[in-house]
Amino acid sequence: MIDMALAPFPLTRPHKRVQTYPKIYFLMEGEKTEKYYILAIFKLDEFHNIPNVDIEFLDKIDADKHVSHVYKLVDKAVEFKSRLPLFDNKKDRIYIFYDLDVFREDAYEHIKKMKQIMRKYPFIKFGYTHPAFELYLLMHKENAYKKYILPNKGKIINNEWVNKKRYINNLTSNVLKINPKKEDHYEFLVPKYLIALENCKNLNHKLEKFKNELTCNLDDIFEELLKLNED
Repeated sequence: MIDMALAPFPLTRPHKRVQTYPKIYFLMEGEKTEKYYILAIFKLDEFHNIPNVDIEFLDKIDADKHVSHVYKLVDKAVEFKSRLPLFDNKKDRIYIFYDLDVFREDAYEHIKKMKQIMRKYPFIKFGYTHPAFELYLLMHKENAYKKYILPNKGKIINNEWVNKKRYINNLTSNVLKINPKKEDHYEFLVPKYLIALENCKNLNHKLEKFKNELTCNLDDIFEELLKLNED
């Protein structure tokens, strides 16, 4: 039994000698949406078969099951890393995915704090969206940026409640005809990730500018991981 607040959910290929390869860990803010997507995309051959790397997901367990604030996730990641004597600070990475909408009112302070965290813990990398991860999901639709995102930019940024859902969640559900909280929808969605990466190029990527901009850097994250195939 692993005595820690985070437990690894391995996708390690059995033929690998774990101690000789870089390790990549994922820790998601959401219990369902982000996790379902990441688990599904790493079933695709181009991600699952990345050579010379082992990939694991950190499952939040017990009292930390509902932890979602990114600063708490950083604490958990640092705690987890401290329990891994073979963790390589130069090669190993912990990716944390989170939404920026809750930080809009204190954007300056959040940006300042995140820069401090990134300097202190360079082994942690952040994937973020503004307002929320559902914006990235919506971009899996062909021409989503021009057809659905740009015309509704103000409403997406404000992200008010609509039909008991936040605006971006409601829009994404209606356009894609899925419930992002249901795991079985992601096998249909993730094969279109290249469309999402292309649409994502139209959005702001800089954390410093997120407050009044639709923001997503997940294309950078996934493209960075795919480049591991080229090494």
